[in-house]
Amino acid sequence: MKFLSLVIACGVVGFAAQMPTAKTQNPPKVSDAIHQLLGSDEAKWVEAATLDRYLQSIGQPQVFGTQYPLDPNLPHLPHPPVGSQAAFRSGRTLAPYNEEFLPDSARLDFCVPALAQQKENLAMFNAGKRPTETMRASGCPR
Repeated sequence: MKFLSLVIACGVVGFAAQMPTAKTQNPPKVSDAIHQLLGSDEAKWVEAATLDRYLQSIGQPQVFGTQYPLDPNLPHLPHPPVGSQAAFRSGRTLAPYNEEFLPDSARLDFCVPALAQQKENLAMFNAGKRPTETMRASGCPR
């Protein structure tokens, strides 16, 4: 599984490095290149999340906004036990995040919610709630 994730990330990073910024009139669809690599609509969100995790692992900001890591500058509650009804662990952030690298249309192509929804999700996390219904764009397989 780790090998597959690395293959996905390397392919996406190679393609994304050649992609113009979101301000370009007609940027190529990253999703087309990814689907040629894997060919599965069900894997869209996983592909985006894999890229974001890979970028974080090499010290670069995420570009889709799928990762909500703990913010080292905020206080944290310990993780509640599995199956517990206790509040979800708060003190999360989207940073580091290059919010301008991809337009919302590219995020939606990968079943990632739009930036505004991501910020609402972050507020829910930090209120001790898990935004289970809005972690993927509406209409996408879960």
